[in-house]
Amino acid sequence: MRSNSRKKLPEFPIPEILASQETTSALGDIVEHVDKNAINPNIYKGQFKDPATKEDRFLVRERLKGIYYNKCAYCEDIQNKPEVEHYRPKKKLSEDRNHPGYYWLCYEWTNLLPACHYCNTDKGKRNQFSIRGIRVSAPPRLPDGSWNQSANDASVSPLIDEEPYLLHPEIDQPDDGSYFKFHNTGEMEGIDPKERGEKTIEICDLNREDLLEKRREKIVLVIELIRGFLVLWSEGLLTVDGLARALDSIVFTKMVKLQGPDQPFSLLSIYIFEHFNEIIVPELPTPAQRTVVSAAFADFRVRFKRQQRYYRNLNLMLGSDD
Repeated sequence: MRSNSRKKLPEFPIPEILASQETTSALGDIVEHVDKNAINPNIYKGQFKDPATKEDRFLVRERLKGIYYNKCAYCEDIQNKPEVEHYRPKKKLSEDRNHPGYYWLCYEWTNLLPACHYCNTDKGKRNQFSIRGIRVSAPPRLPDGSWNQSANDASVSPLIDEEPYLLHPEIDQPDDGSYFKFHNTGEMEGIDPKERGEKTIEICDLNREDLLEKRREKIVLVIELIRGFLVLWSEGLLTVDGLARALDSIVFTKMVKLQGPDQPFSLLSIYIFEHFNEIIVPELPTPAQRTVVSAAFADFRVRFKRQQRYYRNLNLMLGSDD
């Protein structure tokens, strides 16, 4: 999981079906009668029959796939057909059988995320939604008693005041280094004092076996690339400077690309880059190899960070947010 604010970009507006008058009216009826049986999956999935191909399309899912680069919002594995997941469960809660579920958020754009089957169901999230604050159990009302629809946004009060344990990639910053650490086994560990990282791992089953294997493969990829050049160096086919240049142009540059938001498990790649001496270096064969690779990466990282600052400042001068 990593932060994602692309729903705010012009090319990713609220899908038309969610913003339509018909949906608004149908949602009003659901809220007025607390009729959870009237919640229509075809609406929150954006399902319709394509007149050109006569095939079913799912516009909400397609929009979410574009926003999240075809990845599960929780585990970051690539998903061709992700499920349209309700961040706040729409019909019931595992933690409180008396809670009706957040039925008034069934079509709320900020409550919809793309999720793989394993994070969303199976041994994953399902109807879990644990919080630290006070639970919202009914649609917020205005002083005149009417439904306050502007309070449906997951980032505003009273919903944000619930203090959910589960991180929301469009509100929180899961990739800022304060919630998670990774081990060289591929295992994730929560590290924040409020235990949101650990709870997110637990709720979505983010240390399940298939994810451990895939994350470990990303780590091994970097290690094997480095070892290949170390063999050339140990055989005298590369000087120390030649080794550093090879690592720069191929291995370290690839590590930067693997951090891209379109890459699977990019949060892991960010962590590897920031904790190279903790994750990668200990798995190199000899002390001499560990020393020379660590030094080469430290030099590359300084130059890379300097370049980042340059382009960030340049964009600020030009008035660009890119």
